[in-house]
Amino acid sequence: ENTCTERWGFVIKAVNVDMERLEGKLNPTGMHPGGTAVFSVPYDAIVFKPFKGEVLNGVVKNCAAQGLFVQCGPLQVFIAKSNLSDANNQLVWNADEAPPCWASDDLKTKIQDGSHLKLRIIGVRMSNDIANSVSPQP
Repeated sequence: ENTCTERWGFVIKAVNVDMERLEGKLNPTGMHPGGTAVFSVPYDAIVFKPFKGEVLNGVVKNCAAQGLFVQCGPLQVFIAKSNLSDANNQLVWNADEAPPCWASDDLKTKIQDGSHLKLRIIGVRMSNDIANSVSPQP
């Protein structure tokens, strides 16, 4: 639980753990007296693996001139400043606001820390402990 793998994504919760069919093996470590016990434990898991094109809901955790970091469950998504503004929304970095935010010229639209966004994933980078994604627009 609470791990991330490239194959499965985030393992949120292990369920249906079969404790009756444990297969164990002792591995010596070369130290005296030492060793490790390794068990294969069959289980099912609830996982979250984001994919390209998926639409997610998230909360802005860090708003900066370079872009936004948005938390979507266990996934951290970065939206670069080049992906925040287009002909439709005209968002600009507004450091004079308190707190600083991305906002439209008329300030009717604001994206700041704590804002809730819906975004589409355009790329995912997974490693053994963390997954990061990028999104084109909120």
